[in-house]
Amino acid sequence: MVWMTDADKSCIYVNQATLAFTGTTLPQMLGHGWRDTVHPDDLVPLEVNFEHQHDDRSSLRAEVRNRRHDGEYRWMQVRGQPLFDPDGTFRGTIGLSLDITEAKRHESELARMVTHDNLTGLPNRALLESLIEAAIENARDEGRKVPVLTFGVDRFQTINETQGHGAGDALLGEIGRRISLIRHGHEIAGHLSGNRFVMIGEAGASTENAYRAAARLLDLCRTPFRLNDVPHELSASIGISIYPDDGADPGELMRAAEAALQTAKQLGGNHFAFFDRDLHGHAKNRFDLETDLRRAIPAGELLLHFQPKVSLPDYRLVGFEALVRWHHPERGMLPPVTFINLAEECGLIGPLTRWVFEAVGRQQRDWIDAGLSPVPIAVNVSPREFLGDLLQDHLAAYQQFELPERLMEIEITESTMITDFDRVCRIVQGLTDTGIKVAMDDFGTGYSSLASLNRLPISTLKIDRAFTKDVDWDRASRAVASAIISLAAELGLDVVAEGVETREQLNVLRTLKCTVVQGFLTGRPVPADEAAELLRHPAPVPTARGLI
Repeated sequence: MVWMTDADKSCIYVNQATLAFTGTTLPQMLGHGWRDTVHPDDLVPLEVNFEHQHDDRSSLRAEVRNRRHDGEYRWMQVRGQPLFDPDGTFRGTIGLSLDITEAKRHESELARMVTHDNLTGLPNRALLESLIEAAIENARDEGRKVPVLTFGVDRFQTINETQGHGAGDALLGEIGRRISLIRHGHEIAGHLSGNRFVMIGEAGASTENAYRAAARLLDLCRTPFRLNDVPHELSASIGISIYPDDGADPGELMRAAEAALQTAKQLGGNHFAFFDRDLHGHAKNRFDLETDLRRAIPAGELLLHFQPKVSLPDYRLVGFEALVRWHHPERGMLPPVTFINLAEECGLIGPLTRWVFEAVGRQQRDWIDAGLSPVPIAVNVSPREFLGDLLQDHLAAYQQFELPERLMEIEITESTMITDFDRVCRIVQGLTDTGIKVAMDDFGTGYSSLASLNRLPISTLKIDRAFTKDVDWDRASRAVASAIISLAAELGLDVVAEGVETREQLNVLRTLKCTVVQGFLTGRPVPADEAAELLRHPAPVPTARGLI
């Protein structure tokens, strides 16, 4: 649209496009001002632009909303140039107005896409952090608390796997719609990612608002969702953090809420939990330990200690059990109880087991090359590793050192046997055929039957310390130990009593005709150089001489 005004801002010319937009005739437009068609909120900025033309002869540049003939306000990009007489008198303005409504809508949509989640229409992570920051600033000024709630659907991955990702997306969209409906007052809801939603609760002096918001979120899932036209009842878990108790900025509050969410999930789902700094400290310590463990193996921080196995009644050294230690650069020497379960949970038990097999083989080779006569070394193997496909890789790491047969013994727990007995039998037989002995650790604590034991080609039974520690005074423990020793003798198996710590325990086990003992009384786990000294003086073991 092309137009021209006089010095009083009255219209003295418009083109046909302007007439079409306003729905007027030229006589109706001439002599009239433009204020009647400009949106009231845009009048002042446009006036300022016009006034600048008088003061500094600047061009007119503005974006305003103009009312069209049908009453709709359209965004117009206005550009104008001031007109002056030769003597410098301001005569008016000539300008162009371009309808940019669609461009504005597109710009607004792009801005919405940047700050909102397309699936749910809720604010996304980037906008949520800004909204939390704003809520914190307001609460700080008023001395109030702000709850932040992280919300997750329980077993959402199962829904994706069984119903399809389309159903999962539809579920998230419906959750977003429901959250929008159940919000109260100044609460703000948003979608982080996946099945994670966030609600910024109303500021208050206590945590009561957080309780109420959490209850509404849990109720949200009680109404069944229709997935693929089938109703599904779902549950949710909620983690809650509170400003300023649990964090001073959006990042801290979000992390605290996520930690609380994990606690709620551990309670079995359909719960909400407040952030607990002590629990979070434990979880963070565990995470840090896992991170350190991932680099510990390639960094050479692991080492082996060797606990002697001593024969009765002559106290000769007949074997070692290899026990891995972690020389942590900051935490010092860590025992296996600190990190073995963690290794299993985070998928590091495979690399760790392989390292142990290789380290045992290398140590045996070093002792042989030094002229020593090594004894068998027992290595503990978890059920997952024993039954998995990686056992042969672990054995290859040991066998590369071309050692004599029967210098390695693999210890498996009794519970391994009930996992897949036929497979266990095949694996044990294959190990036996290659000269590797297999011992059953912790015997008497699991659920194996004697009939199964008779079919399993193992070489050794180990009496669990649960029976050894009370064998000198508890009749039931002594009866179990006696039965295991007799059973082993009848089956032609070696028997090892572990956890022997007192003379009284040792004397009872000797009376019961136990053949091998292991424990602090006859020898603590020692580094490789001390184990080498034991090999040089195998009879009797120095630490056991005082027991003869």
